[in-house]
Amino acid sequence: MTRSALLVAGLALVTAPAHGHDIYANVKNKFGFSCCNGQDCRPAPYRATASGIEMLIDGRWLPLHAEDIQYRAIPGDTGETQGGHWCGRYVELARGFLTYCAFLPPHAAALPHVTRRHHL
Repeated sequence: MTRSALLVAGLALVTAPAHGHDIYANVKNKFGFSCCNGQDCRPAPYRATASGIEMLIDGRWLPLHAEDIQYRAIPGDTGETQGGHWCGRYVELARGFLTYCAFLPPHAAALPHVTRRHHL
């Protein structure tokens, strides 16, 4: 394979959406904008705490704002996180995560923590 063919093949791998990201192709936030650009959504474990919902992102429990959470099933979900999915990215300047969308299974909306979460 020529050097230019290798370069083109390498670029295709870098710019191609990750395998399995097609399950996020049609997920949108509450404003109707896409949550995922093909690289920033992933299955994520979640837990309910006294202060609200948290998702495990890159080894760290991230508190979520109630308005970022949608209670719906993601078609194609394999169940490894019991229906939890997170879309967002790490923002170096802010040294924190920016959540575009978070998804929990529909039955999680009935948990009591959901209505107790307050944001200042």
